[in-house]
Formats: sequence, C-alpha cells, structure tokens
Amino acid sequence: MVFRPGADAGPQLTAGRPPPVGPAPTVTVLGPDSVQLDWEPNPYAQIYLLRASRDNRLVFADQVEAPIVSFVWTAIPGAGPTCFQVVPKNDNGEGPATPANCDVTLQGLTAAESSAASASAEASSSSASAAAASEAAASAASAATAAASAAAQASSAEAASAAAAAASSSVAASSSAAASSAAAASAAGSSVAATTFTPRRSWVIYYRTPVTGGVVQDAEKVTAALQQAGAQRVQLIESTTLAQPPTSTPFFLVIADDFPDEATAVGECAARNGVVPGVIACTVQPPA
Repeated sequence: MVFRPGADAGPQLTAGRPPPVGPAPTVTVLGPDSVQLDWEPNPYAQIYLLRASRDNRLVFADQVEAPIVSFVWTAIPGAGPTCFQVVPKNDNGEGPATPANCDVTLQGLTAAESSAASASAEASSSSASAAAASEAAASAASAATAAASAAAQASSAEAASAAAAAASSSVAASSSAAASSAAAASAAGSSVAATTFTPRRSWVIYYRTPVTGGVVQDAEKVTAALQQAGAQRVQLIESTTLAQPPTSTPFFLVIADDFPDEATAVGECAARNGVVPGVIACTVQPPA
C-alpha cells in the first residue's frame, strides 16, 4: 500500500453518497497474478472498494481506507482479460464506480507455482509452531536451573527442602506452559474446517485473511457476527482445502454456499456487507 498526499480535501460532504472518483484507474501488471492500481483521490470517500471482473462477472474484490490512492493487489485468481474499477464509499453509501480499465490480461499462476506457494505457507506455519514450543522449553529449563541454585545455597535442611519444592513447582509450571504453547501453536486453526470442501451451487466469500501473518481469531469473530445476524451455512475454511482455490496464496476464508443462483448470492452479499462495517467485503463465486 502507498499513501500519497492528494489535493485539498475540500468541503466535507454532509449528506449523500460520494461523487465519482474520476477516470478509470491506472493498472500496472507486476506479475502473473498481481497488479498495482492507482486512482484519483476523492475528498468525500472514507473507503475505496476495488473490483476485478471478467466477462461482466466479479472475480475478486478488496477495499482500502482513504487517503490511500495506490494499491498493490496480489493473488488475483484465474487468468485472461481482466477489468478493474474503483468505487468510493462513505457512511452514506457507495458512490458511482469509475469507468472500467479492461486493457489488462493476467497470465495466472501455473499449478506448480500455486502448489509451491501453499507449501511455503505450510512450512512457515510449522516453523512458527516449533519456535514457540522451543522457546517455552528453554524457559522451563532456565526456571529449573534458577530454582536448583537457590536450593544449593540454602543454609539449612529446611530451606533446602523449600527451595527444592519451589524448583519442582517451577519446573512443573514451566513444563505446563511449554505444553500449552505447543498445543496452541499446533491448534491455531482448530476452528477451521480441515477436510476437503467442495462448494454447492453459487457461493460467497465474506472475509479473507492470509494464513501466513493473518489472525484466525479475526475470521472467527466475523463468522460469529454473521451467524448472529442470521446468515445461513456460514463456515470458516482454509482456501487450500478447496478443490479449486480462488487465490494462489493460502487464506482463511469465511464462506457460505448452496445459493440457488448468482442473483441470490449477490443479494446475500449486499445484505451482509454491513454486518461488520469496513471488514466484510463479500464477493460472489461461481459454482464449482
């Protein structure tokens, strides 16, 4: 993301949706599944919605907060001619979208590149778990050494006995902490469905956060909020469990499936985008 100073912010909009952003965004292709978008600032926008589409169907969406007017967009699914638009949004709703920039053709990642990205993310996750367990074990050993030293320096049998008891207690507590740390690290995605998932009919992605560097608890909160709002069939999954992952980078996804047609799925997205304002950016996915 790039922050750029824009023109004078101008008067604050007191009512109504923001006016148009301006001309179509400038799109610079950075890789087979990544681009950089640049667009004109809008003094009335609080959020910019970013949309990528093919054949008049939305394939990917994201959002950034103003005053950002440049965004590096990675892991765009699929390949082929792709159109990009920017939509300004504030508390009063969405303004008109920019004209579409359709002078872009993405090559997409090969199957081997996609598999390599997934393997890299899994390796990073395993390394983090091992590091957490190792750190806890080292802490336990240090505590035991300190307690043993206190026992050796005790001037009486009673003091030595007390120090030894303290050493035993400290080792037990530290060992328990090490075990808890290792368990927490290995179970970080315990609320995430681990089996292979095949969506039924049209489906939607309400929220996504990267597996590497993301926070699964955020996805869990979004899942709970949607369920409390009455959304049906909401699930938290990893994109790698899909037969055809929508992105090459592994993500935690909050999804729902089994919508009878695309129009129903679009209506679901429109109804749920405000459940967690500024967080949920629902996108419709075609049938698997």
